[in-house]
Amino acid sequence: MDKSLLDQIEYIAVYTTVVDQGSFSGAGRLLGLSNSAVSKRVDRLERSLGTKLLQRSTRSLSMTEAGRSIHEKATQSIALLEEARNQVSNLAETPQGIIKVTISVAFGKLCIAPLLPAFL
Repeated sequence: MDKSLLDQIEYIAVYTTVVDQGSFSGAGRLLGLSNSAVSKRVDRLERSLGTKLLQRSTRSLSMTEAGRSIHEKATQSIALLEEARNQVSNLAETPQGIIKVTISVAFGKLCIAPLLPAFL
């Protein structure tokens, strides 16, 4: 994966945050970026795609058709990434697999066997 693709992924994430928040300033607050940094990222995304994604005025933002399309796909992709992240973290939290223990029969019956129901 080259750096330009990684940059675009970041720009798309910023763009979707702008749309979801309804403003550059709302996205900036959520992402910890200045309004100008948010605006630059959206501008770079628009330039790299060769199309406008947002119609901007002093009081409102509206998505173009291209903007709606990329927002829809990006939102789906972000949801899939979050789902994958949650699945992996759940795997890390839940012990899985087979445990093999080598102990004497007497120790197993007296000490280990009574603990197994709670462990399972």
